[in-house]
Amino acid sequence: MNGPLLKVTSSNLTSLNGIEYDLDDAFGQHRKFTFDIILSSTANILGLLRFELRVLRFFNDICVPFLTYNVNKRHSIVWEVVVPQYVTSSPSIRLAILAMGCLNIMPVLGMERLIQENMDPTEVAKTLEASSDTFEVQRLFADDYMMDLGDDINLFRHASEFFTHAVSGTHEAVQQLLDPNLSRQERAESLNDATITSYLMYSFIGLHPWKMLPLVHFPEPGEEPKPDMLSIAAGMKTLIVGNLDELRASDIGELFFMDELQFVFRQKVKLVEDVNDQLNEHLQKYSFLQIDLTVSSFIGDMKEALMLFDKACSISVKFNYPVFLYKWLPMVGPQLIPHVRAKEPFAMHFLYVYAVLCIYFKFWCFEQNVWKDYVVWFRDNYTLCEFDERLYQYVVVGRHYIENENYMDLRNFDVWSKRFDHVSNVSSYELTATSTNGDMNSWSDADFRGVSPLDQFSSEFVAPSGSESWSGGSFIPKPFEASSSSGFFD
Repeated sequence: MNGPLLKVTSSNLTSLNGIEYDLDDAFGQHRKFTFDIILSSTANILGLLRFELRVLRFFNDICVPFLTYNVNKRHSIVWEVVVPQYVTSSPSIRLAILAMGCLNIMPVLGMERLIQENMDPTEVAKTLEASSDTFEVQRLFADDYMMDLGDDINLFRHASEFFTHAVSGTHEAVQQLLDPNLSRQERAESLNDATITSYLMYSFIGLHPWKMLPLVHFPEPGEEPKPDMLSIAAGMKTLIVGNLDELRASDIGELFFMDELQFVFRQKVKLVEDVNDQLNEHLQKYSFLQIDLTVSSFIGDMKEALMLFDKACSISVKFNYPVFLYKWLPMVGPQLIPHVRAKEPFAMHFLYVYAVLCIYFKFWCFEQNVWKDYVVWFRDNYTLCEFDERLYQYVVVGRHYIENENYMDLRNFDVWSKRFDHVSNVSSYELTATSTNGDMNSWSDADFRGVSPLDQFSSEFVAPSGSESWSGGSFIPKPFEASSSSGFFD
């Protein structure tokens, strides 16, 4: 053999004419250079920064495959094929996706371990912002190019900014729908913008830990009502119902055909039966002569809300498909929300049960979330029945959550079973409520002892006036998690 021999050593060094080369390093540098070219070119074509392209890729690769748990293929097509087409044409949709992507990356990078139980929303925000600036966090997500250029790759700041601008864009889209001079094409674009964006914005509020909005806000005397998740849910229902035919005829129309609710066979769910029994017990305090138009409306609304709750739970049990349970709050907005705002005891209790179930189903990125805040606030301000206390101790104090995405386990979610037994005064971080042994009639407005401590949010994160109508959509997602569960956005 002519010429020098190649000498391959265990260190993967190659010697050629006395000069040693690291093959891994050489090919690694070549691959990195090629990747940088592709990444930069793609970002330029889409009009995105490299950071934004990374977030978009995370959302597409990790979150989108879990939109429907592979149960509803029609919904999957919308999110996998149709929605990505709006990233370049709709700033509000792009910003909403980026906000959700930034938020869901945080727990993947282990940032949930930095949040302490006793932190208030301001402390949570400061902690997440500071940790997002650390090299240890940024090197797990950013590449050398971004860090060398000094790009702002702070996930917390970007998530907040993207959310703020997306909300403003949604509000503008809704305002445009009021213009009678819009062409059919312009109206369709504005309607899709408002609907898809508010899908993600409602989800963002439920998932994020620094509590820009509470689940429900009760204004003090003389105080102006503030936006909350209930107002967004009501706006979503109003927008969808008012434009249902147009939405169903659009390219995202498959999201608004709810055949599952029409044809699902009822599954026996003990939790639903318990709530139904509690409603019947609550109604026993009304005599026949007391049932006026207001009481009759309340009874009808609660029956409707309970019927939809039953169907949503049945679908979860039958198909291991919790999507409709997450949709429940926007779906029952007109039936439930007015009674919650009026502080009707059973309506408040129903929302409490639902919030606990959202915690159990892990509809959050961090254990600090708006669902838990409402549950804790309700427990501190109302005298709980034994049913509510057992729920609280098992889910909130005991931190028992759904395992392995087995939502069929809701069938066995029996609050009166042995696994829900608890010892009094287990919780040291909240006051223990007085048990009423299941007496629903013990609830009254006299038990209400103040305004929600959740009344802390920055006005720059919410839409301008008219927030009751600036949202649209009907789904609630499950977040991507680094450990066992994966993201869920439909």
